[in-house]
Amino acid sequence: AAGGARAAERLEADAPGGAGGGEQQRERPGSFKELYMDMFTEEFGDDLDALRKAEADAATAGSGSGLRVAALVAAIEAGADVFSPLEKQLYVDHLRPPTRRAAPAVHSNALL
Repeated sequence: AAGGARAAERLEADAPGGAGGGEQQRERPGSFKELYMDMFTEEFGDDLDALRKAEADAATAGSGSGLRVAALVAAIEAGADVFSPLEKQLYVDHLRPPTRRAAPAVHSNALL
């Protein structure tokens, strides 16, 4: 989980307008887009790190391989927009911890 959080931070830094450059509008905590990106980086964080390293190595070598991690991150973020508002809400509700409700009172008369 910690690796996923670090990958999410690195993914955010590569996003257009992320910490890597420009202004960024931060998603509210627990929003669908934030959860979507966290899930994506949890699953593919190592792959994104490998691409980022390959991009840095290509830039250092001057080969200009055409790798663009920032463009990939933007495409991943855009993928969150293909879900309907209902799908987004269902996903967020599913991941949200259940609220505690008081147990119904049991009356001894009800058992007779």
